[in-house]
Amino acid sequence: MNPLFEPLLESAPLARRLAPGLCRIDPASGESCAPSHGLWQYLRLLGLALSPEHHAELFQRALDGVVPASAPVRVLVSGAADYAMLALVLAALGRRHAQVSATVLDICETPLALNRWYAERIARPIETHCGDILGYSSREPFDVVCTHAFFAMFAPAQRPALLAKWHELLRPGGIAVTVNRVRPQAGAAQVGFGEDEVRALCDAVRARARAFGPALGADPDALARDAGTYARRQRFHPLRSAEEIRGLFEQAGFLIEHFSLAPIAQDAQTGVSGPTVPGTSDYLRVIARRR
Repeated sequence: MNPLFEPLLESAPLARRLAPGLCRIDPASGESCAPSHGLWQYLRLLGLALSPEHHAELFQRALDGVVPASAPVRVLVSGAADYAMLALVLAALGRRHAQVSATVLDICETPLALNRWYAERIARPIETHCGDILGYSSREPFDVVCTHAFFAMFAPAQRPALLAKWHELLRPGGIAVTVNRVRPQAGAAQVGFGEDEVRALCDAVRARARAFGPALGADPDALARDAGTYARRQRFHPLRSAEEIRGLFEQAGFLIEHFSLAPIAQDAQTGVSGPTVPGTSDYLRVIARRR
């Protein structure tokens, strides 16, 4: 199901165990992100979560030739639901670079723990940092900043600061590569799963978990209940305009090298709708170089 080396059958139950103890409590809502981080890899196993692998070609294109072959390369993964972005980066760079220095940053400790677990499994050293990207600094600049579905975590008023931070963290000539869903019809309010979408996701989780069989190692009805909790808590700041994002990159001092808007491959679409489910929506793909 997954062309990269990602031991999801092992890491999914691990994430489910870790999340209740490691996930942060949001100071504004008082809610934990454990329902999200504890279920996410099961959703991926069942083909019901959009992740970097759906845009692997873009990341491969961005990473090819970012520095001369065999030269050391420094990569920052800016936000992580799990280790999917790290796995893709290491696979893409490993063909050309023996020395890849990867740092994974997230505001929650659970995905960072999963990244450390994954890195240990493949015997690759990484650094992790738990905190807000807007307050992060590094003594050495990065060659690449990679992120997937990250803009939606930031209100529109915060996005210029995010782009300015990426610019600050990159060396001159370094690149930022990102993918984000665009919702032209959305209003200014945060978006999430509608109740019909919640029920559809729960039904799909239950059906796919039953079809997966005992190897999944989890009760389908329990996963379906968890999916309901997960979906009802998802809230995102919509990206309503691709051109808005182009402008933010250019204002921050980036040169756009790739800018496209398209859905994911049809054979990856699920027939289930919702903010985090692979569907028919358009996704903005950007590769931008720091001037």
